[in-house]
Amino acid sequence: MGVLCQIHLAKPAGGVYKPGSAVNGVVKYTITEDTHYKDITVCLRGEGYCSWSEGTGDSKSTFYGYEEYVNVANSLLENKTEDGVLVEAGVYDRPFRFEIPRNAPPSYNDYDCTIVYFVKLTFEKKGLFKFAKIFRTEIPVANFVTATLPREPMVYGAHKTLISLSGKSHVNMKAIVKKSTLQPGETAELDIEVANESGTKISAIETQLVQEVTYMSDCGNTYSHFVPVKRANHDTEPVKERHTANLNSRIRIPEGHSSIQNSKVLMREYKLRVKAKLPFPYTNLILDIPVEIGDFELKQDDDDMESKPRYNLELLCHDAPPSYWKVMQEDKEVEHKIKKYHMNGDVYQDLEL
Repeated sequence: MGVLCQIHLAKPAGGVYKPGSAVNGVVKYTITEDTHYKDITVCLRGEGYCSWSEGTGDSKSTFYGYEEYVNVANSLLENKTEDGVLVEAGVYDRPFRFEIPRNAPPSYNDYDCTIVYFVKLTFEKKGLFKFAKIFRTEIPVANFVTATLPREPMVYGAHKTLISLSGKSHVNMKAIVKKSTLQPGETAELDIEVANESGTKISAIETQLVQEVTYMSDCGNTYSHFVPVKRANHDTEPVKERHTANLNSRIRIPEGHSSIQNSKVLMREYKLRVKAKLPFPYTNLILDIPVEIGDFELKQDDDDMESKPRYNLELLCHDAPPSYWKVMQEDKEVEHKIKKYHMNGDVYQDLEL
C-alpha cells in the first residue's frame, strides 16, 4: 500500500503558535489502492521528556521524566463502524482545527530535554499484525509567562568577610533592580553600591545575565546547571581599597529568551548575577538577583485573529501554490517502537507517538 501526505497550516502571527491559539489547517493524502482501514485520524500532540545520568560505573543512575501537554484527535473517516471502512483509492483533503492549552510550555530542545508539539496523521488497519502508518510535522510553540516577582524596584544585598594577616575586613554590596519582569529587547537596570572596607582592590563589578535550567524526573530527582547568556554582560571600573562606589549596570535582554513555567520536566529561570571580582586567594563575592523574562500578557486582538481560520478551503485543497504545502514525513523511527526505562527497579514504557 502506498500513502502520500501533505499538510497546510494557517500561518500564525509572528510565525509561532501561542497558548490558547488555534492550529488550523488541511491535510491532503493520496491512497494508491482500495484499502480497509480501522480508522484514519489527525491529532495534535504535545509532550516533554528529559533524561540525565549521575555517577559512574556500578553507581551510575539514569533519571527520566515525561509529561503530556495535549493529545486530541479527530477521525477523518465518515460512517465509521467497528469493522472499519473500505477507503477507495484517490486523493482526499480534510480540514482540522485544534487549540493549544493556555498553560502549555514552549517548544524546547537541548541535549537533556525536549518539549515538542506536532500534528500527526495515522492510518490504522484492523488486525493483530496490521501496523499503523504514521506521519507527522512539528509546529513551533511560544509561551506566556506568569509574573510572580514584584513589578516595583527591589533591593538585594550580600557581604563577604576577608581574612588577612592584619585581621578581618568586609566587603558589602547592595543592588537595586528597577524592574524584575522584563521582555526581550528591554534593558535591565541595576543601581549598585559597593562598600569595600578592606585593603584589597576589587578589580571590577561584573553583571551577567544567566539562565538556570532545571530538569525534573518522574521519581522526584532534579538536576540544575547555569548557562551565561551571550552578549548580556557589563563590567564596571575597579573599586579601590577602603572606598565606597556607586555604580550603574545596564543589561539588554536578548531576543529569543523566555522563562519556562508550567512543565513537570523542565524549568528555566533567569538571574542577574552581580560579581565583585577579588584577587587570589579570595573567592569572588556573588549576588544573584532573580528576574522573569518573556511575554506577560495575551493581546486580545492577536488571540482573536489566531483563533479564526484564515484560509479558503477550496483554494487550499486545489489551487494553493506548492510552496504553501509541506510534505508530512513518515515517522519510521518511532513507529512500533517502545522504549523501556529502568528506574529504581521499575520498568517504564513510553507511549507510542
